[in-house]
Amino acid sequence: MHSNNTSSSPIRAALPIPPPDSIGSLSYDKHSESELQAARFLSELPAIRIWIPDTLRYGLQANSSHLVARIRDMGYERPIEVVYGQRKEGQLPRIDLFFDEFDPHGKEDQYDSEGNLRFISRSAFRERALKGEMPMVPLALSGGVDAPLPPTLLKAESIAWFNTAHWHFPSGMQFRGSSRVVPLESIQGASIRSPIPDPDDSQEFIRETFQKFPHLAQKREAVLAVDAARLKTQILPVYGMEIGRNESMRYLIAGLELARRGGPIILPVFEHFPLASIEKVIEQVKTDGVFKGPIRSLSFADQDIAEKVDSFPPDGITIVSLDRCPAPVFEFFLSQADLPPTLYGVSTSKIMHQLGKPYLPTTREMPTTLTKMGFSDHPGFKKLTTAMIALDRRRSNSLRVEPLKLHRARAIQEYIVEALDPNSEVTNLFNQIKDHVCSPENELVTQGLLAVKKEIALSA
Repeated sequence: MHSNNTSSSPIRAALPIPPPDSIGSLSYDKHSESELQAARFLSELPAIRIWIPDTLRYGLQANSSHLVARIRDMGYERPIEVVYGQRKEGQLPRIDLFFDEFDPHGKEDQYDSEGNLRFISRSAFRERALKGEMPMVPLALSGGVDAPLPPTLLKAESIAWFNTAHWHFPSGMQFRGSSRVVPLESIQGASIRSPIPDPDDSQEFIRETFQKFPHLAQKREAVLAVDAARLKTQILPVYGMEIGRNESMRYLIAGLELARRGGPIILPVFEHFPLASIEKVIEQVKTDGVFKGPIRSLSFADQDIAEKVDSFPPDGITIVSLDRCPAPVFEFFLSQADLPPTLYGVSTSKIMHQLGKPYLPTTREMPTTLTKMGFSDHPGFKKLTTAMIALDRRRSNSLRVEPLKLHRARAIQEYIVEALDPNSEVTNLFNQIKDHVCSPENELVTQGLLAVKKEIALSA
């Protein structure tokens, strides 16, 4: 790691002014005393390590990148190290969708242009740690879920574990000092880092964004085409998981069930979803007999992709596989969705609440999550759960796709009508969750850091 200059204070004379409030952006109009205290605490740390347990999941990368940005906003200028998961054959880490400094095809140990932000793979990290080449740091941040802390991290004198995926639970943060593990106050903060652009400037925004992510440039024309078409069609974004691709079909099927209300509808799919798998889903849907209009599939790699997208059937559905796109592009399309997107994960759900838009969560644990948040008695909760149950598929060893049933489509259609009605119980439920998620008292990192400082003092 680059040399740490501890003689000069890493805290700027004045903390940077956050960007103004805008749609999709949670900003801070002032710096509280607790935040200034946290900034002073950060100044005592020689380095900060962020451990990402699963680099294929969008939400964990989003949380990790926002933690980096928030810590920088608080004035920390010393090195920050991001430890990401191993690369797998045919799969690349998603962190390149958030950190434009990271080259997914580059070395497993790389720095940004200023040498102050380091990316190192988990395997390279372990190898160097075993050799004693990787000095441990007194604080580590993680975007983890329920997995235990890695043994290599536990060698640190003390660790703050930011479980950002479970932002609504008291166990969302833990501290380990000596042999103790102490639950700390939950952290709740923004999932959207950049302001959502004005839709009238979307084409320029998309071009500028892809310039920052040159390794994803081959997706640009397809994304521009879908953006141009959204003025003439309805957009229904789909996001699932690229790991376990057969199971991922469930998310595409969810989108198709939502699209039964009639075309023209474009389903941009924001994940690595092979066309062969999409064709399999289409064949499964056609056997159901409920869809009357045509269904076609396109890939971002198709020749003349702009013309093909623009020639959408007026009564049909067009699936466009966009694969992995920069996070700002993905979040922009979520903000422009005409129909509730089908999404996987708590972090993407958080984005929709911040945007103030309805969605259909395909995460099986979502009803339990909302119950723990205190929304199980809300009249809109039953309607959301009913729609989710209608989508659910029983797990089997083959994870095969079951034939679609009309009653499932009917339950989801009823949910859509409720979700798009500004006066409905479902909309009211989402507004209340939004108020919970976006509460101004929920400072990202600040309270957690102060709690860590207290625990470090107690364990000293």
